[in-house]
Amino acid sequence: MADNPDLEHPPRKRVKVHDSTAMTSPQLPSQGTMSESHDTKNSITEAEKEQATKELAVAIEAFVSDGAGFQGILKRRYHDFLVNEIMLDGKVVRLDNPEQLKPPPMFLVADGVDHEKKKGDISPATNGVAKGDDAVSGRDGSASGSTNADDCKAEDGMNGQVPEAADIKTKVSPELQFMYDLSGGGSEDPVRPRIEAYQNFEQLQKYFDMDGIKKLATLFHEISEGPYKDTKDYGFVDSLPIDNKDDRKTAHQVIRAIFLERILSNHQEGNIVRCTPAANAISRKGKSKYKHKKTAAQRPLGWNQLGGDYMHFTLYKENRDSGDILGFISSKLNMKGQKAFDVAGNKDRRAVTVQRVSAYRVKADRFMHLNDVIKQAHIGDCCYSQNKLQLGDLAGNEFLITLRDCTVREPDSNSTSRDPEYIKRYINQAMQNLRDKGFINYYGLQRFGTFAARTDLVGQYMLKEDYKAAVDTILDYSPAALQAAQDDNDNSTIASDDQKRAQAIHWFLTKSAPPHQILETLPRRFTAEYAIVSFLLKTKDQSTPYYRGALECIPRNLRSFYPHAYQSLIWNLAATHRWNLSPGKLLPGDLILTNQPTNSGDPYSTDPDPIYAPSPTTTEHVYALTQQDIVSNTYSIFDIVLPLPGHNVIYPTFMLPLYRTTMQTHGNLDPEKMQRNWRETSLPGSYRKLLGRPGQGWACKQIWYHEPDAKIALTDWERLETRRQEVEKQQQETAASVAKAGEEDTTKETQSAKEEEGITKQTQPGKEEAVEDESLSTARKEEEEQTTNTTKESQSTITLAENIPSGDRLGIILKFQLQSSTYATMALRELMKTGPVEYKPEFSGGRGL
Repeated sequence: MADNPDLEHPPRKRVKVHDSTAMTSPQLPSQGTMSESHDTKNSITEAEKEQATKELAVAIEAFVSDGAGFQGILKRRYHDFLVNEIMLDGKVVRLDNPEQLKPPPMFLVADGVDHEKKKGDISPATNGVAKGDDAVSGRDGSASGSTNADDCKAEDGMNGQVPEAADIKTKVSPELQFMYDLSGGGSEDPVRPRIEAYQNFEQLQKYFDMDGIKKLATLFHEISEGPYKDTKDYGFVDSLPIDNKDDRKTAHQVIRAIFLERILSNHQEGNIVRCTPAANAISRKGKSKYKHKKTAAQRPLGWNQLGGDYMHFTLYKENRDSGDILGFISSKLNMKGQKAFDVAGNKDRRAVTVQRVSAYRVKADRFMHLNDVIKQAHIGDCCYSQNKLQLGDLAGNEFLITLRDCTVREPDSNSTSRDPEYIKRYINQAMQNLRDKGFINYYGLQRFGTFAARTDLVGQYMLKEDYKAAVDTILDYSPAALQAAQDDNDNSTIASDDQKRAQAIHWFLTKSAPPHQILETLPRRFTAEYAIVSFLLKTKDQSTPYYRGALECIPRNLRSFYPHAYQSLIWNLAATHRWNLSPGKLLPGDLILTNQPTNSGDPYSTDPDPIYAPSPTTTEHVYALTQQDIVSNTYSIFDIVLPLPGHNVIYPTFMLPLYRTTMQTHGNLDPEKMQRNWRETSLPGSYRKLLGRPGQGWACKQIWYHEPDAKIALTDWERLETRRQEVEKQQQETAASVAKAGEEDTTKETQSAKEEEGITKQTQPGKEEAVEDESLSTARKEEEEQTTNTTKESQSTITLAENIPSGDRLGIILKFQLQSSTYATMALRELMKTGPVEYKPEFSGGRGL
């Protein structure tokens, strides 16, 4: 049955621990036992060997420093890998206000601010986006270092925020106070221009005399409030002669800004500007047949008035692909697929991630219902901006990683340490070494795909222009998956989607099923495979398939991933070679970046990983070190960059032979001949830092737990839920104490006081409500103070779940920040020396890895 594109792709199953044939979690011995069981030791060794084999296949070989390291399992639960984006201004993106998806004030009423805010629904600080009463962290964005709606105002000025009426009066000059009054500024329900108005009032004096300004104010008031008249009956207002063309242009702009385009301006003879009412802005008040029409003051705000053409929001997801979620949102909102959204960086699937997303001209109120229908995801913190997000518009990521079933060795012994103080010192020292010495900035395994036919091989064929081989590699499948799909009684651990993929591709290659059955069987989440098969099935001449056309059907961001993966493989090989030449030391000819730009100069690049991609016509910003530079100690090993092969990069002279030999071996390619006719494979190249290291603020904790899948670290959503529960509990306790106090007072009252009690009862509800409001206010105040204190201490504090049952399993929780274009798994590899063994849930086989 075909997948419905309007429905979400269901998440994969989380299942039980592996059996004896798969990798098992290393178990710590009970208290008093100083050695591991033989079976556990062997199982972890086999897993480490498998991990090392995969890494060697993509040239991940060297370590920066020596050490024994420690062992642990990564991503046993996807909650063990938490990722939060860090924006360019250094703020960490948090899901703070999911309730901000309530309807924003989309209509300009009265003074430009929806007066429903008096009921507590709208906060003027949210830039036109509602903030719920129970939004836990609605006002602590700057204190907590989170990125939310307030950040858009910082980037784009006032961004649509409207000051209070009292503020307007103080900003308008005395000469123009009457204009403010005529336009409704002094009335109880005023109608006045928005934020741009008072900034431009005084400019009118350059183009209109005082009588003309009065007439403009009266015209604006009549247009906005009625009574309704025909357009010709309003008359017009002429400016003073304006001889300079630029001044006339400015006059047109000022009139539009002040009067919200409800007054049109046209150039007339004599170099004057004539102002007339806009027909579609005239109020229909007083005309019965127009009663259903909204007044001009109630019409939706324009994009500039909201703050910009782009609506930014925070996307929180658990064990989901960003593309899947954005595709689902676009289907619900009838948007143009994933292309309607822009992100600063791609995020892991098997993790809990928080990132910012931008959408072009989408009102926030359209997202209202989405939190009720999106599975394993939440959105919030909406604001409007003049700019969209682009790949690379982030400073890095913050990671909160839980390693389970860890084993730390005693010094000079194979025994497992159970001394908390020793383990604490050991991990702290390892983290400090990682900070001081760094790690080789390899591209991680996820860069090269999850199937046996790696993505770099597909990219190699694309660069060789062997498009048939590229298509065949993408459509490769595991025989075990096909056998499982064809066996009705199969009890294998291969995921059902992998079985369907193998079955559909087998039918396609052997032409043993009709096209509609093939497409119905092939899961849509295999985007590249589905695009290729769909295209080739529609090809009329099956004898000569157009394989490049099939590749072009793959979405561009995914299609470009293949040649970038090939570049990544070559870079890994070069990084290992460079480190082995002179570990930790600079060499003459090493490349460093100078005047590094903030954004990629390559307009065609879709790869967020390189720290700098040069423009197609320049190789500036790169400098080769001399011996004098090295002696002067101006630069360090952390400044070195290595090029990813391309036609617009320069290579270190002492490493160019290596690039030539390596690329000759991997595809018979030439690093100095990377231009192609097809833009996707004509790679300009880029540069990447040789070493990475975490930021200064890092933290680590250890915990002894019992259940293998115990909840340890809290996600952003769980943190919000915990705070809500605390507020609700405090409210209930306060209400109960108030009610109890009232009952006690009632029993003690004498009969003679009952008449007086009746009077008291009339005011008691208000008193009780005030107590409850005070309780809520106190709770919110405590939250804000707690957030502020946390920020003052460090960004590296770690909050764990409560009431974790104690046991004999060791968990190590790490929190650190990495710059963009670095892999957390590579940092963990250096930290642990053997690298973390990534947990494999059942029903994840069938990919030939």
